[in-house]
Order: sequence, then C-alpha cells, then structure tokens
Amino acid sequence: MADWDTPTLVTTYTAFLDRLKERDVDCAKLDFSAATNIPVGTIQYVVASNKFQRWSGSAWVDLVISGAGGGTGVTTSFGTMALQDAVAVAITGGTLAGITSLSSSKLILPSISAPAGEVGKGVLFFDSTGNKLKVKENNGAAVNLLQLASEVPNTPSGGIVATNLQSAINELAGPENHGGVVVNPYGITAAINVFTWVAPYVCTVTAVKGYRVGGTGATINARRNGSLNHLAAALSLTSADTVTDGGAVQNTPYAAGDKLEIMVVSAAGSPTQLGIVVYFTRA
Repeated sequence: MADWDTPTLVTTYTAFLDRLKERDVDCAKLDFSAATNIPVGTIQYVVASNKFQRWSGSAWVDLVISGAGGGTGVTTSFGTMALQDAVAVAITGGTLAGITSLSSSKLILPSISAPAGEVGKGVLFFDSTGNKLKVKENNGAAVNLLQLASEVPNTPSGGIVATNLQSAINELAGPENHGGVVVNPYGITAAINVFTWVAPYVCTVTAVKGYRVGGTGATINARRNGSLNHLAAALSLTSADTVTDGGAVQNTPYAAGDKLEIMVVSAAGSPTQLGIVVYFTRA
C-alpha cells in the first residue's frame, strides 16, 4: 500500500498519480495496516474489533473515546442499553435518576460497604463480612434481621439467638400447650383416656399440669402414642380450683404425626371437671 514518504520531486510522472491514489485509498478506508513511513499521530479504524488506534511512531495504540464535546451523544439520552458484556460495571460520581423500574435475575440488596447514610432507615441490606441480612433501625444502627426484638409478638427478651430461619421460627413460636377438659356435670367417677392432638411438627414436652373442679381428689397424666406416659407417677390434684404442676416430665420428644392423649387415672368425690394441659416447645 501507500508509502507516505512519496511522492516527492524526484517521483516519475508515471508513478506520481499512483502514489497519490494509494494514499487516498488509505485515508478513505482509515486503514494504514499495510502502509509504510506513516506519520506519527495517524488515526486508523480497525474493522475487526471496532476500535480506533493512533500511530505512536512504532506501534498502534488503542484510543479511548471520551464523552467530552458530546461526540458520543452524552449531551442527550444514550437510549436503551440493551446489551452489556458480562463484566463488572462501576458507576461513580452520580446517581441513576428517573428510574421507574429495575429488574434483575437475582435479589439485589445494598452492601454494608455502602458509604454512611446511603442505606436508609428500615432498609434491608447484606453484610458480606458476616453473611447476614441486616436492617437499619430508627436510630441508624444496623441490626441483624433475626435479632429484631419487641416488634414481633413472642420475641424472646433480648431478641432471637437463632442462626438459621427454621430455628428463628421456632423461637418466635414460643411455648404452646395442648390438652383438654373432661366434663361430666353428674361427676366423673371412672378412669378415661382422651385423644386430643396430633403433632404437626417436631416438638418437646416441657410440663404437664392439671386442674380440678369439684370432688375431693383426682389423679391425672398424659401420654404419647398410647403408651408413653409423660409423668413417671400420676399427678394428684389435691386442691380444687388450683393449677397443679406435675414436675419432671419424661418421654418428651414428639415427631410430626405423634399423638397426645390426656388421662384421668382416678377420681374421688365426683369432680365435674378435670383439666389436663401439656406444654410444648418446638425443637
């Protein structure tokens, strides 16, 4: 292709026009890849990689196109950014204004590394140093999501100590009780076992308590799956109209599907009501 040191005064007339035409072709195509004696500062366009380069005198150097002067259209809207290479994009020194919607294939949460004040009150964000979800409270402090106290009914004093979601749910659920009341307005005179509940989840018995209305006495118990008593000895309800705790319990673990029965072991003086309550916590 063109030799940019020619034509000169000694170039023959028959070659003069050919030398000029070769230079014209280089300029028209912005392609100097085959040219020789190229002036320093010459600009060429590389079609294969869609980029501009500048000749340094010894090598072609890629050019970064600036937005100065509006040559890239930065004084007006860029339009739709429909395609982005799979590389990180850093946006600094400004804001993304006028956004009406933003979609993502994954959940996007602000990072704890965001400058102070950029994560607003009540906003969830991800603490990458501890791999935890946190939330900004009204005082601006960051609190672990699973340690928010007083805002959720049954939250234990001091917040939740669980480190996973299921354990947190179990803590929030708090203690619960199941059982029933055996009633006979003419007086309870015989032992009876009554099915009352099927456990829908894993849980643990923590207490058995009883209550008597009328009569002179009664003994009660409770059991799992028809045979596993929760009190080693039946609880005697010696005082009427009083909740009596049965003390230490046994056979406490319940699996989902296990059955609870309340048991009237004996009755004296024809009590009209015997209440039996079994307390549980979720495992």
